[in-house]
Amino acid sequence: MKNIYESVTAFTPATRQIDFSNIAGFTVKRLLSVINITRNTPIYIVGRAGYGFASIAGNVLTLQYDTTTHQAGDILTVFYDDTDLSAKDSTLQSILNELRDDRQISETIWIDSTNSTYFIRRVTVNQDTGLPTVSFTDLAGNPASPTVANLVQVGSQTDSELVFTGYRAIANGTGFSTGDRIVEINVVDTKNYTIAATIWKNTTTGLLLAAAPAAASLLGDNEKVFADQLTQLQAINAKVPNLLNGRTPVDIVNNEQMVQLANVPVTTVNTNFASIDVRAYKEVVMVVTGTVASPIQAYPSLDGTALIGGQLALGRLDATTSASTLAAAQPGAYKVPVKSPFLIFRSGGTASSYNVTIFGIKEITSDAIIHAILANALPAGANTIGGVNQAGTWTVQIGNTPNTTPILASPRPGTTGGATPSRIKSAASVNNTLVKASAGNVFSLYVFNTSAALRYIKLYNKNTAPVAGTDIPVVTIPIRAGAERDILLNDFGGLFSSGIGYAITGGLADTDTTAVAVDDVTGVLYFA
Repeated sequence: MKNIYESVTAFTPATRQIDFSNIAGFTVKRLLSVINITRNTPIYIVGRAGYGFASIAGNVLTLQYDTTTHQAGDILTVFYDDTDLSAKDSTLQSILNELRDDRQISETIWIDSTNSTYFIRRVTVNQDTGLPTVSFTDLAGNPASPTVANLVQVGSQTDSELVFTGYRAIANGTGFSTGDRIVEINVVDTKNYTIAATIWKNTTTGLLLAAAPAAASLLGDNEKVFADQLTQLQAINAKVPNLLNGRTPVDIVNNEQMVQLANVPVTTVNTNFASIDVRAYKEVVMVVTGTVASPIQAYPSLDGTALIGGQLALGRLDATTSASTLAAAQPGAYKVPVKSPFLIFRSGGTASSYNVTIFGIKEITSDAIIHAILANALPAGANTIGGVNQAGTWTVQIGNTPNTTPILASPRPGTTGGATPSRIKSAASVNNTLVKASAGNVFSLYVFNTSAALRYIKLYNKNTAPVAGTDIPVVTIPIRAGAERDILLNDFGGLFSSGIGYAITGGLADTDTTAVAVDDVTGVLYFA
């Protein structure tokens, strides 16, 4: 019978070679086709010019098709006929009839550009005539007849990409049984990182699912529910005053915080150089600087040790390209999908030296941190506190008059007090700027990057103008190309004990002195 193999012993794109040692008794005479699922591209089709093999040595096949732009980690699906020709319960005619069945050689996702409706396009080949047949279905597998002239393939557009997530069925459901492999295919709008459409496919049977499986039926979803519940418990626990640092959080909404999770110099090859717990973060950004000789890869994990799936698609955030990739093959900023409790980052196979900084973006549930020194309750009776005797009930008052009525307060406009705005408008330099020459507080920062590349604003605790590349900033804030950053620290401001200054550069490193252009970055900093 014909079987689908979802892995090979080795795929070497640079030499166009595939090792089929994992298929017992492999012979090229029974190899029907090989599809690179990651790229929606057939790389071997029996009997088709340009898609055959150039040579074979043992179980290693050298392809005619040029795969030098592919990656060794790409997912390959192999269609191989391992029918036992000696089986006594098969007749020659039944085998012949089976071989004459139409064979599906591609399955891609398309969108009608006039009404944003998604379709699945299938190409099958009649084994008797060799002629291809194209058909369409909707996302549930029902036959459809779209207007072909209006269709655009998903993934060929600059603003969409496909994200695959694998699951194992742990219960029976409509269209699948326990043990089946289920794939969730999300069409992601890369302009705002929202999901435009979702397709569910049972890869064990090759059939589409008419509806999303119940969460309890899939192992992956159960893990995610556990992670979400754990995150909620951690959030609740964080509201309890911490006796070690004496801080009590106060809830607000509509605020974000970017936290540096790791800063790793990488010099070793094929090594898991970072394992990050991302349960508290809604987005993860990886910034790569230095020389990258071979791609950096990111993988999902449940425990921070074992990988649970294939490489994650990384979305470029700088303007050199908007396409997604399965690995970071050059310096830049990359958005890493958060689909599991942990992320594991792995270096490539060619020696090089570069630095990887990983940031997590999370919702802030407090705009003020009230510092309180927590101590055990005083015992009953008289107590001495710094020479003051305390006993009975104390009355708290404002001024010299005991409070007998509630204290009412309302905000009023004033000409003194409050935060002072400092305009930010970049010149053609690194913009070494002294905002305040003495101790102060930074309350908020709003900046907009008008350029087509990442820019970085760096804050310094100095009472003289900072020197970018020499002085060490206390905080470095990346600004995406064509994007804004609106950062509210807290009601009391961030303390700068010596003075307040900033610089604006084109690079992340503390030693970077890359000048930006006039008006690349504009905004305002509020301080006191």
